[in-house]
Amino acid sequence: MHIDQTEEDLVRLVTTRFMPGRFKGRQALEAEAVKGDVVALAKLEMQLGLADKSALRQAYERQLTDVLRGGHQHHFFKLRETLSPEELQKLTRVPHGHRVPWLLGKVARHEKVPEEFVPPEEIKRIQRTQQSRSNETYEQEFQSTLERHLKSRLDEALEKTRWARWRYYRNRVQVVPRGQERVEFESFPRWVWKSGGGWGRGRRRGETVFEMDQRRRWFLSNALLSPATREMQLKNTKGIYLTPSKRVRRGKDNSTMITEVLSTTQPNTQTALPWGTETPRWIRRG
Repeated sequence: MHIDQTEEDLVRLVTTRFMPGRFKGRQALEAEAVKGDVVALAKLEMQLGLADKSALRQAYERQLTDVLRGGHQHHFFKLRETLSPEELQKLTRVPHGHRVPWLLGKVARHEKVPEEFVPPEEIKRIQRTQQSRSNETYEQEFQSTLERHLKSRLDEALEKTRWARWRYYRNRVQVVPRGQERVEFESFPRWVWKSGGGWGRGRRRGETVFEMDQRRRWFLSNALLSPATREMQLKNTKGIYLTPSKRVRRGKDNSTMITEVLSTTQPNTQTALPWGTETPRWIRRG
């Protein structure tokens, strides 16, 4: 789309003539820029390193403003064919500098817009962002569903091993790939009610105290839901099977957890790995 060139446009055009650099389509962009295509001029400057992406949006903005002011009737008819009279009036009232973002907002809402008035790169960027968000939403929904199933199976195992008296806030579930199943202690803050002590006039009133507490984070995979893991769990009353070959039991005191990994060389023996509050050490099997 060609519009009347200003002195600034001519200076920019002359500057591009003296800039070295060969790339495909340079001659075509120069020819369009000479005729008054501000979008072609902006693309030419970007290719030569004289401008950034904002120059392209400004060029589209200027081009759209020129059409709305009555120039280029052919392009105005294209705009009117795509937008309703109400939308066209709204776009006319939008101040210069905000009209392209207004159209991009319609693109984000999956509404039809005249693509010749919006940078194609911006449309692709919006589409990529929407696709990424869609994938993230699907993954989050899948993760949350899997977490619920894992939490349910974990609660069932805790009930089986008589660990259900642990309070609900003591256990958290996080989905991990197979082979990374484990349980760790982590600290978290919470408010605790402390009752007062003493008698008579010296009796103190109770108060809410902010203190650190500990809970257990279970890193579980879908191996917990397998029939083989469930079968092993039904035969066990002293530990939680994370996989058929890995289980967790409590230490002599309730503040430690021990992960036992079935030995691959001697089926009747197991290797104990204390977790506690320290970072777990991995056992590598050949």
